[in-house]
Amino acid sequence: FFFQAEDGIRDIGVTGVQTCALPISPLVYWLVAAPARLLGDIPLALARWPSVAALVVVSAGLAVVVGRQHDRKAGLGAGLFFPMAIGWLSQVPSAELDMPLTACVAGSWLGFVFALDEKNTGHANRWWVLAGAIAGIGFWTKWTSPVFFHAAVLGMAIIRRDSWILIGKGHGLAIIAESVFGLAWLTLASREVGFQALIDGVVHREALPHLSPWHHRVGLQPAEWLTYPFQALGMGLPAIFGLF
Repeated sequence: FFFQAEDGIRDIGVTGVQTCALPISPLVYWLVAAPARLLGDIPLALARWPSVAALVVVSAGLAVVVGRQHDRKAGLGAGLFFPMAIGWLSQVPSAELDMPLTACVAGSWLGFVFALDEKNTGHANRWWVLAGAIAGIGFWTKWTSPVFFHAAVLGMAIIRRDSWILIGKGHGLAIIAESVFGLAWLTLASREVGFQALIDGVVHREALPHLSPWHHRVGLQPAEWLTYPFQALGMGLPAIFGLF
């Protein structure tokens, strides 16, 4: 049910080998293993299908949003142009967790955008719940999914100078929906490996080194703070030009 990163796709349901030193959210591994369960031996390329599906989902979502904000022609152009980004072209051919995670983060952002658009129609709460649920599903891919979602909410509240985006009912509903999925995984993982092992693996080995500069494995790296935005922009080329 749970996996070690260095062991690749190994779990008691697929290979009969249980490896639980460090629990990793299993959704992508389930998706990769599903064709093998159904069809037997499959080509290695088929293990990449979750990444390809993620590309399609994000591109289609972008096309819908741009089409709503502008027109159908602009939306179609955005959906077709976006897959040319260097980041997608370099990552989609691999069977990694990052692309399905990106799809979940993008899905939560899309729900958030629709919630803001529907603010005065009475339908905003359902979009907030959907956004939170997608972020929670992303938690089953990588635990960082909710971090990106709430960062977007905070950023939009600051940009629009509207604190209600952050502290209002909608965001609260999103947190509840997200927590249902997140707590389900944490409960299953703690039962499998023990609560302390879960805290050591997820919080001490993963969360703090990534989120806290004081817990970074190589110490404070101010240069990374300055160069990372340019790296992110570079990964978006040439699609990033569409923003201008």
